Amino acid sequence: MLVTLWFYTRKTRPAPRALWAFFLAAMILPAIPLAQKIISGEVQGRFNEVSITAPEYLQSVGKADSPKDLLQIFAGNYFLHLSPEFLFFKGDPSLVHSTGHFGLLSWLDMLGLVFLILLAVMAFIKKPADAHLWKTDRIFLLFISANVLLGIVPSAMTNAELPNSLRIIASWPFVFLLTGYGIWRMSLRLPLVVPMSCVLAATVFAAVFLKVYFYQYPNESAGMFSVWTKVEAEHIKDDQGWLEFLYHYRNDDYHSRYYLMNYHGDTCRESKNIWDNLKKAWISLGVN
Repeated sequence: MLVTLWFYTRKTRPAPRALWAFFLAAMILPAIPLAQKIISGEVQGRFNEVSITAPEYLQSVGKADSPKDLLQIFAGNYFLHLSPEFLFFKGDPSLVHSTGHFGLLSWLDMLGLVFLILLAVMAFIKKPADAHLWKTDRIFLLFISANVLLGIVPSAMTNAELPNSLRIIASWPFVFLLTGYGIWRMSLRLPLVVPMSCVLAATVFAAVFLKVYFYQYPNESAGMFSVWTKVEAEHIKDDQGWLEFLYHYRNDDYHSRYYLMNYHGDTCRESKNIWDNLKKAWISLGVN
């Protein structure tokens, strides 16, 4: 993406070399600790598990680590993220990442895409009012489109929970730029586009989405979010019950402190003190 930014900047407003030097330094220096952890393998464990090059995965799908097989797997994974079901209808198949009732693109984003298609058709037939579109904004559109497509690459290199909305998160700023561009460009021709888009986004889509999110989604996704832990916490009657609960989740401080605050009535500081004291006691007793 930085390479595309360099090309885009050169084509639109060339920057002095000194400015690029500062920019690269600002990008590289904070990333050095991350690079060290990647090189050492400290943060590569998860990726090694879900990578398309993982030997266990390749064996399970009857593929080898040849360039041809890896490219086939990569291409199949990549185009899963461009499927209509993923983008427009169901979204991410994991209920941890999606409600399962809407595509990744909101209705407002879909409207922006429709406007882009209409603008492209009008530019293609060379109406005078639209022919300049690709002359003035071609570089910008190529820049954001390229980065939408580049942002899918990390997810396509994995083998689990695909298509995956979180692993293509780098695409989303550019998706918003692309769909927003379509709405803005069409609004220059039809001023009513702006209020129509606001109504669609803030009223119609929001009402439908929020109803699903607060009423249907919690029941449908309950098993994905430790619902049984919540039920367990709700049924604790006394301090002995809380001690047993905290001991059971002794390796998950976020479990313990969250439930202490929400179901035992402790403040954030009080939950931390309880947790810290119990950890010290367990360590003194040799409990791992």
